[in-house]
Amino acid sequence: MRFLKMWLLIPLIIFGLILSSTTTIHAGSSAVLYANASTNTYKASLLKDIEKIIQEAMGKRQNTIVIQYKGSTNKLLDVISGYIDKAIENDEYLNYSFRSVNMSYKAYGTDITITLKFTYYETAAEMKYVDQQVNAILSKIIKPEMNNHEKVKAVHDYLVLNLGYDTTLISNSPYTALTKGITACNGYAMLAYKMLKKLGFDVRLISGTASSQAYKTQNHAWNLVKLDDKWYHLDVTWDDPVPDEAGRIFYDYYLLTDKEISKNHSWKQGGINGEEKPYPAATTAYLDLLQSKLSSTNEAERYQELMVTIGLHYLLPENTASRLIELSDMIGNQFASYNNEFNLRYIDNKGDLSTNLRQIIYDNAVKHKVKSWSFVTLPYIRGTTSFDQLVMISDIVYQNDPPKD
Repeated sequence: MRFLKMWLLIPLIIFGLILSSTTTIHAGSSAVLYANASTNTYKASLLKDIEKIIQEAMGKRQNTIVIQYKGSTNKLLDVISGYIDKAIENDEYLNYSFRSVNMSYKAYGTDITITLKFTYYETAAEMKYVDQQVNAILSKIIKPEMNNHEKVKAVHDYLVLNLGYDTTLISNSPYTALTKGITACNGYAMLAYKMLKKLGFDVRLISGTASSQAYKTQNHAWNLVKLDDKWYHLDVTWDDPVPDEAGRIFYDYYLLTDKEISKNHSWKQGGINGEEKPYPAATTAYLDLLQSKLSSTNEAERYQELMVTIGLHYLLPENTASRLIELSDMIGNQFASYNNEFNLRYIDNKGDLSTNLRQIIYDNAVKHKVKSWSFVTLPYIRGTTSFDQLVMISDIVYQNDPPKD
C-alpha cells in the first residue's frame, strides 16, 4: 500500500504595525550598509538598499534583522513584503526553507527602524551542515564514469535507501533528513534539489497536491529535473516505501511526464502559494528517451540496464499481454526456459485476471513439470492504463534440471 506524503506548512507573512507616519521618501546619495554580527543591524539610505539587505539576510538565514532607514512609511510594509516575495522567487531553495516573517517598524518623523523576524525550516548552521554533507555524499556515490542518467539514479537511490518517511510530519527539512534519517516531502525534495544542483543539473522544486487510495488530497512537494534537454518529474518521497523497508527502492515516480504523474499529482503555475516561477512542461516519456539512447550511443548496455532496473521494459510488447491466451503463452515460455522467477505486464481491461490467473499458471506448470511456485499481482503504476497489472511469479521449483546444452 502506498502512503500519501504531505507538504506541511505554507509560508505565512504576518504584518505588524507599531507606529507610522507618512513623509516624502528621503533621496539619499550612495547607499551605506553595515551589519553588526551580534544584532544583525543594517542601515539603508534608499528603498533598493532594503531590498539588498533582505536578500542578503534571508540568504544567510538570519532570524532577526533591524534596518535603520530614513524616508516614508507610506505602504512601507507592502514594499518590504514585495522584496521578500522577490527574494524567495529568485532562490527556490530559500522559498522551501522559508516559513514565516513578522514585520514591524517604529517611526519618528522620517527616522524609521524596521524589524523583521524570520523563521525557517533550516538555520544558517544547519544549512552549512547540509552543504558539507551533500558534498561528502556526492563524492562517495558519484563515479567519474557515470553518465547523467546514472547520476540522477544514484541521487534518487541514495535518498530512498538512507531516509525514512516521518509519519509524524515533525521532521521536514534536509537537516533532519541527514541527522535523524527521517523527513517528510519537503526534506526529500529539498535534498534532491541540493544534490542535483551541485552536480550541475537544471532542477526545480514543485509544489502541488497529491492523493492515494488510502488518503485524501494533501499538499505535497517534489522535483523536476532536466535530462538531455527534456524535463521530468521526480518524486523521491513517493518512491520510498512506508513503513521503511531496508534495501527496497520503488521507481513508480521516477522521471515521469506531466501526463504520467497527473494520475495522482496535481499542480498549477506558481505552486501552492503562487510564488514560484513557471514550471517547465514534461512531455517526453522516459522510455522513449532511453530507447533512443540504445541506438544512438555506445553505452547501450548501460541504458538497457537502467530500463530494466526502473521497470520500464514491462511496457515493451514482448513483456505485455492484453488477452488471457497471450498471457498463458508468455508464462509457458518462461517455464520452458527454466526461469526461477519472472514478471509480466497484463492489461486487465476486462477484469478477468483475478479469476483466471491461478488456473493459467497451474495448467502451464503441469505442462512444463513445475513442482512449486508462488505468485502475486500488483498494480503497474508506470503503465499506460489504469488496468495495468504486474503478474509476478517467483520461487519456481522444477521437477527436472534444465537440459544441458
